[in-house]
Amino acid sequence: MSLTPTEISVAVKSNPSTGIYYAKPNQSIYDVCLQLYGTLDFLTELLRKNNFNELNNVDATGLTFIFDTNKVKNKKINDHNLMNNIYYATLFNHAPSTYYELRDDSGRELRDDTSFELL
Repeated sequence: MSLTPTEISVAVKSNPSTGIYYAKPNQSIYDVCLQLYGTLDFLTELLRKNNFNELNNVDATGLTFIFDTNKVKNKKINDHNLMNNIYYATLFNHAPSTYYELRDDSGRELRDDTSFELL
């Protein structure tokens, strides 16, 4: 199901626009596709490139993926997410989940009311 190190090496050497991604804990194949491309439009291509032949096992935790960096829909969002360690991870069935709420010292919830724009 996952690529071997040799297959990854061959893919990267044969195409300079090939990127390598290591799936984070609790990431599904859908999360990985959104993380890499910013859309699910390339899900079937991601599956094909990485030797997936079905979607029954959607847990991608710990797997290595290759992808076409030229097909990233919005490079600014992609770069922002990577630089700030923001990862899509929607599988919570493997371990208990902890949800965080940011508060200042007075116990008030912190919210940034300024809008964030990527140009």
